[in-house]
Amino acid sequence: MPEKNVNWRIIMMKIVPVPIVSMILTLLIIHAYNMPTGQEYYTYMMEGVQITLPMIIYIVVLQFAVATVMYIIVKSRKVRAARLGFYIITVMLSFFSLYATLYAALATVSYGDVLSLALSIALTPVLVKLIDSDNHNLRYVGFLIVCILASLSLIEYLYDTSLIFLILLLMPVMDVVLVYLGPLGKSIQEIKKRRQELEIEHSGHVETRVRDSSSIITKLTVKLDGIMLGIGDFLLYSLASMWSIELVSGLLSTIGLLLYSVIYLVLFLLSFYVNIKLCLRKGYGPASPLPLISAIAITLLSYYLLTLK
Repeated sequence: MPEKNVNWRIIMMKIVPVPIVSMILTLLIIHAYNMPTGQEYYTYMMEGVQITLPMIIYIVVLQFAVATVMYIIVKSRKVRAARLGFYIITVMLSFFSLYATLYAALATVSYGDVLSLALSIALTPVLVKLIDSDNHNLRYVGFLIVCILASLSLIEYLYDTSLIFLILLLMPVMDVVLVYLGPLGKSIQEIKKRRQELEIEHSGHVETRVRDSSSIITKLTVKLDGIMLGIGDFLLYSLASMWSIELVSGLLSTIGLLLYSVIYLVLFLLSFYVNIKLCLRKGYGPASPLPLISAIAITLLSYYLLTLK
């Protein structure tokens, strides 16, 4: 899409809440559950590498499998299969994110497990409805809620392993491969091809037809005034911010933590800007590599500087 159509002010206003809310919630959880930070968390992260490598392999295979199924559905142009795939993904992500977060929050409450299950079942349709909305602002809110809840769940239950660090380390490469060489990029090309066909055959009805025929892809993205970001991008942005603040929070004072958060946010937004500018040259591309790389770099550099003897 032409770069002149991109309103960076609006885009940044929509991206900023993701790391800010993620970091604030992480600090609250660390305080509430006395979770490990600093050197203790780093030790967990490093010692768990070998244990979690099989799971990383599983995640890689699963990602390729899901992306391949999406491509097959988009290529087949079967609307019902696309809608079914979309609902399976969003219902599972919404329900498990809600349940894991509520279960941890209500652990000390009588019948907390039953209550968390009931609330998750009741709230899942609300989140799915938000993500399924034709209004991009409502879909953005749904993305924000689901992705932050999913990240919180991972932080809460995987804090004593290296899985989160390995996911963040691996995803920039995976994202590039899936978009430029893998099935996700082929799906994007197929959607573009269909749009061109419909512009010729059905002028004035392109948006509706494309949306319906490839909803498993288009409904899992949100438009931010000129660019499209996927739900996976939001999830990774949130997860990276939570991981970063958990690793360094135990090493800094309140003022130091505030200063670190500002530096992290500035570098994150700068890397996001450069990443999207590169994507705009080709018309599409992965939105996570540079933000994740910058998040990992600033976090580890800060940690090593703070722990120097």
